[in-house]
Amino acid sequence: MSRKNKSSGNGFIAIGLIVGCLGIGFAVWATFGQSLKVETVVDDSKLFIGIPVESGGMPVELTIVAKSANGVQTKTYNSDELEPLDGESKKAVFLDYAAKPVIDPGKLTVGYWLADPNNTITVTTTAKEVITSAEVAIDDSGIWFVDVASKPGDKPTVQHASYLKEVYKGGNR
Repeated sequence: MSRKNKSSGNGFIAIGLIVGCLGIGFAVWATFGQSLKVETVVDDSKLFIGIPVESGGMPVELTIVAKSANGVQTKTYNSDELEPLDGESKKAVFLDYAAKPVIDPGKLTVGYWLADPNNTITVTTTAKEVITSAEVAIDDSGIWFVDVASKPGDKPTVQHASYLKEVYKGGNR
């Protein structure tokens, strides 16, 4: 008889251990599983300025004028100097401004640098070597596409989207 009671006791101990392990597993998952949730946030450290590859069979120029308390700097790029963004149309090319700023923002992200009213970026596009668009103010980080104007001085079509990144809840990974 004592033998029968002993095997029943072992069964209860095994069930207790399984339930305990499951409980601990659920507690660990509840604690650390929350940190594995992904959130999509705006990345204000990125600024891509895009233009068409060509207009009328000729390359397009992008002229950037950056102003800060330290002065004014201008830089012009031909579309053949720029690259398409991964996964985007090959008919548009982009300057990674954050990687090659016309005026160095120092330790600030480009988004914070642009938030200061003393700092500005304006761009113009030139098509067919004679049609220069009106200035377009780049006032936020993200992805900008500035088309060419139909006549000199006309405002070009402009598209802007925030650059998004995924972060894990509780911090970046």
